[in-house]
Amino acid sequence: SWPYPRFLGTIDIDTAVVTRRSADLSVRPASITFDLNGNLYASTGPSGNGSNTLYLVDKDTGTLSVVMSPLPSNIGNSNSGSALGFNWDNGYLYHAYGYGRNIDVIDLLTYTYVDTFQVTPNPSNSPIGSMLYLGGDQFYGDSWGEVLRFDISGNGESLGYMNDISAKGMAFPMVKRLDTIGDLAPLETATITITAQILDTAQPNDILTN
Repeated sequence: SWPYPRFLGTIDIDTAVVTRRSADLSVRPASITFDLNGNLYASTGPSGNGSNTLYLVDKDTGTLSVVMSPLPSNIGNSNSGSALGFNWDNGYLYHAYGYGRNIDVIDLLTYTYVDTFQVTPNPSNSPIGSMLYLGGDQFYGDSWGEVLRFDISGNGESLGYMNDISAKGMAFPMVKRLDTIGDLAPLETATITITAQILDTAQPNDILTN
């Protein structure tokens, strides 16, 4: 957090020990997210070095590679905030910015904008500071302590307010699958195959007892 530098690190979820993966970064990422291929992206807000930029992050070294700059499709509206959320249903990256709760939709295959919209209503004229994809084209977001839910058309609703705090990040706990393939995301479905062995077969007029 300001004025301290930022670095990439990993957290041991059993011990809470943080391991540095990079030296202090020359820019101040405001948000990070993964895509389904495990690529890590970071965005910066409208101030400081490397502002208004989308970066691809090397997970081992923390090296930042510019993939889109300037980041908002309408740079004039980039006056506060920068939050990323990946929609695993359509494969697009969503970037929230500005007091108008603007959202850009980004194709990560071409690094181009495919859509832009605003989340409404927005009576407090406040930016979305963090966001999280729920599945089913629904996001959660935080806007200066107001918890929001909105869809990919910008239809939003307020779920209430946190007490004098705002969220810099949002995450779901992952649900383990029954096999070793990986994790099951919230609202994601999986097919479970059950194998059974037939021990005997009943014949006509057989009497079944316990």
